[in-house]
Amino acid sequence: MCRSCPRLTAPDPGRAISIDRKVNDMEAVTLNNGVVMPALGLGVFQTAPEETRVAVLAALDAGYRHIDTAAAYGNERQVGEAVHSCGLDRSEVFLQTKIWISAYGYDRRCTASRRAPASSASSRSTC
Repeated sequence: MCRSCPRLTAPDPGRAISIDRKVNDMEAVTLNNGVVMPALGLGVFQTAPEETRVAVLAALDAGYRHIDTAAAYGNERQVGEAVHSCGLDRSEVFLQTKIWISAYGYDRRCTASRRAPASSASSRSTC
């Protein structure tokens, strides 16, 4: 368990994670597929849709470049709107989302990602 947030578990000790870069003065990690992910991000779990756009814009203005959302949160559209209107190039923002359990599997995930709002769809989609 992570001491600062008891709900989170520590990374698998057998798997090396190294902070090897900085993005916009924030530490970042390189994932196994070579994608660089900012180590710190804003999560919008239980953020009301009407508050999400303002919260994401404030985070991006403060220097955050990693936003974590999910289909189940009901606010992916507002995250996408904020990213679209913030003035940053889309490639500068790392969006992380989760899909419904019923959408797991390659073909179903591709269908689910196509249903996501266009402004929040990842530019690195593999579908």
